[in-house]
This record gives sequence, C-alpha cells and structure tokens, in this order.
Amino acid sequence: MYSLFDDPVPTYDLDVAAGLIVPVADLVPGDMAREAGWMMPVVLTTSVAELVRLTAAEEAAGQTLEGRLREVLRVGAEGMHRATGSVARFSVSFALADRPSHLGREPRSIRSIQLKAEVGPGDGGRPMVTIALGREH
Repeated sequence: MYSLFDDPVPTYDLDVAAGLIVPVADLVPGDMAREAGWMMPVVLTTSVAELVRLTAAEEAAGQTLEGRLREVLRVGAEGMHRATGSVARFSVSFALADRPSHLGREPRSIRSIQLKAEVGPGDGGRPMVTIALGREH
C-alpha cells in the first residue's frame, strides 16, 4: 500500500513487469526505434507485440519479426512527424496466417491493422512513445 508521501511508483517498470507493454529493445537487438526516426524510447502494447511476433506459418512464408517491427516503427514515425498533436494514427498491412479468430484458426490473409502512436510521460517525466492498436486506450 502506498501513501501520498511515498516515492512515486515507477509505472513503466510495473507495466513491463505486468506484461502490459513491451519495450522495442526487448524484441530485437540494437536501436531499431532510433534508426526508424524515434528520438525517445518506444514500447508496444502486448496486443501490438503479438501481431509483430510471428506464427510458425508466417515464419515459413518468409516473414521476419525485424521486418514487421521496422514497418510499424517507420510508418509510425512518419505519421508522428505529420501529426499536429501527441497522437498519430496510421496503418500497416501484414500477411497473417494461423491466427485465432472467432471462427477458429484463420487461414492466411492480408490485413490492414489500424495503430496509433502516442507520446506521453514515462517514469521521471521523460517522454516515451506507446504504439497501440487503434481501438486501445
């Protein structure tokens, strides 16, 4: 239990530990976010991280985690450069295969995925970017 007089709880660390967000640096080695044009740390919600990670069928079709992640980061950075506020909405298309759906397992399909990038305060007030599905809060 925390009181008003305790030190602030680092929500970024708690959210990572709880599995609510995934830092881009945890998915691939190097600094892919900076290479894509982001000048601050970038995290993905778990929903977006699951779409970036490949199923066996997608991997067998020649897709890569790095390619999907690079696309999300690049298109998101371009959208943010055009945005007038702290939120950019954008979409990427992925060839998805063997994904669960309300009808069972989906065969291969190309899907346009609506995403948003939002700049907000991280721990200590430092800015960070969260990339989420367009319908996530």
